[in-house]
Amino acid sequence: MTIAAALVAAGAAVFLLVPSPPAPLERRVGQQLAPDEPEAPGRRRPPAAALGAAIGLVAAIGVPLVVGTPPRVPLAAVGAGLGAWMGWARRRSERDRRARRETASVPTVADALALHVLAGDGVVDAIDRCSRSMRGEVVDALAAAAAADDALPVALLRRGSEAASSHAARLYEVLAHAHTSGGRLADTLTRLATDVRAAIARDLTAEGGRRALAGYGPILALMVPTTLLFLMYPTVVGLTSLS
Repeated sequence: MTIAAALVAAGAAVFLLVPSPPAPLERRVGQQLAPDEPEAPGRRRPPAAALGAAIGLVAAIGVPLVVGTPPRVPLAAVGAGLGAWMGWARRRSERDRRARRETASVPTVADALALHVLAGDGVVDAIDRCSRSMRGEVVDALAAAAAADDALPVALLRRGSEAASSHAARLYEVLAHAHTSGGRLADTLTRLATDVRAAIARDLTAEGGRRALAGYGPILALMVPTTLLFLMYPTVVGLTSLS
């Protein structure tokens, strides 16, 4: 019963923390000015673990009192905390994978939209042509926004608030602004595609550096003590013989 209470508490903590409120205006403006700035990957994991532990603590005390069994407070609290932590980590990992997929497709979609706009299509027609010839999460989101009952700018901004990638959100906001007030949409889309490709290249370079360090770390951890041992061994043997 205690283990079941801990699992229920962990699940409740995860579901309570999964919904993310829309980003405030100042943060969205900051992402437009510096779209490559990463978010803190685990900033909600400690609150999730704390909330899970608190719910597990309450369950560990309340449930045994109802069923007449002795409470196991540490087991329930620790189990619920770890369950909430792992659940949020999995949720975050899934969102990161979705963000990478969206980011990878933004340059191609932006270039295709720019070509259709240069050919004389409006925002709605350009989205319709891309949705008929392309596939992907970004294209599907654009098609869903164009088919929504709300006005296109409202639907695009809603998609932007739900996007996992800041680059995809930027694309939706650019299209919404262009549909409302016009402007040089083709040039803006081309610059956006260029910026996102540069950001992807920087991310790949940084990821390669991190993987190289992760690969060399164990080697250095073995080589440095071994080298020090071989260097110090003659000295230790000499001092031992003298003594």
